[in-house]
Amino acid sequence: MTMHIRFYGQLRNIPADLLVPIKNLFKDFELYQQKNALDFEYEGVYIDHEPYLEEIEAILGEQAHGQVDFIDLIDWRMFRYVIKEGKITENEIPLNEVLEKYNVE
Repeated sequence: MTMHIRFYGQLRNIPADLLVPIKNLFKDFELYQQKNALDFEYEGVYIDHEPYLEEIEAILGEQAHGQVDFIDLIDWRMFRYVIKEGKITENEIPLNEVLEKYNVE
């Protein structure tokens, strides 16, 4: 499978009664759970990530916090979403700057 995007994140302080709905949202992703924390990861063909962000916000409300990254390898763009107090903020991060530290000459 050709990898076009990478979509991954960490959600923390998830109330116990909301773990199942959040895990169901990411049922097609790789999931790692430890107590009230969930990490998810997807690599593959393009998917629309915005509905996932909307669902995170709707399900978790103000309780949880975390960070989600979306990397588009075709358009060479990265977006970081910070989840705090029920709000999601978006920042575009220059992908070249992120990967520059891994460049070995």
